[in-house]
Amino acid sequence: MKYIKYVIGLLAVAAATVSCEKHELIYQGQELVGDKAMFHICYFAPKTKAAANYIDSVYVNGKYYGGVGGSGQLMIENLLPTSGTRYYTAPAGQTKITLYQKDAVVYEKTVTLKSGKQDVYVPDLTMEPVVIDVTPFNNISAPEAGKFDTDSIASVRLINFLFEPDGNGGVAPTTRKIQYQWRNNSGEKDENGQYYWHNIGEPIAFGEASARAQVIVDKIHYANASGFNTSGYCRIWYRTVDAATGAEMTPDYWTAYIGRGYDHIYWGVYGTPRPSGYVAAEYQAFTML
Repeated sequence: MKYIKYVIGLLAVAAATVSCEKHELIYQGQELVGDKAMFHICYFAPKTKAAANYIDSVYVNGKYYGGVGGSGQLMIENLLPTSGTRYYTAPAGQTKITLYQKDAVVYEKTVTLKSGKQDVYVPDLTMEPVVIDVTPFNNISAPEAGKFDTDSIASVRLINFLFEPDGNGGVAPTTRKIQYQWRNNSGEKDENGQYYWHNIGEPIAFGEASARAQVIVDKIHYANASGFNTSGYCRIWYRTVDAATGAEMTPDYWTAYIGRGYDHIYWGVYGTPRPSGYVAAEYQAFTML
């Protein structure tokens, strides 16, 4: 019996020794070494969302990056990789983007990418790509709107790829400057008793991104909110305004979650008559954080 107790004691010591060993936790990922660019490829041609208009393969500097057989087609109003928080990588500098529909090259342009994060937008297959920085999320001043008991914030910016009818049966990039605005229908009201609209950055032209602004996520004070003991979300109303005339253009709403950063893309064709094969102006939202 003493022998058995001795063996059990040795096993216990051995188990304790093993349990105290250090084990390295390894997470799957790619280490970025040197001067690397991180980027999405975003496709926002103002055409109908039909398979015939989708991109089947994406090549960067002659190397296959995505498409059919990989991460799927690059659809209109979408991006590859198919997440705002994952990125392609390539050496910084001159970068050739080649897009295929089936076996035919339909787009081949060269852009300059820098070290760090950026988005490459293709506004139409007849136009040059537009490179837009992925704005940092931690350098935004606090909003001027009123305070709430359990509110917090999200952040939003607008990117303008809006087209308008050109009068000749086609479309052209808008020449307007556009102001983006938000409200959450639980804050302060204006002199007419209407909830106040807050500007998101300054007016922007086609191919530009506004400054990123904070919006108040008031999660308990009105309908379409998440309640007190939750992670926190509410409905935020948005609208675009013609900066020259002050006229409202396109209103809409999105659900905002506390702590997240959003890119809203204003795209499609605003105004009539809208030529056949093109879509009406609308917003797309990417969650970037």
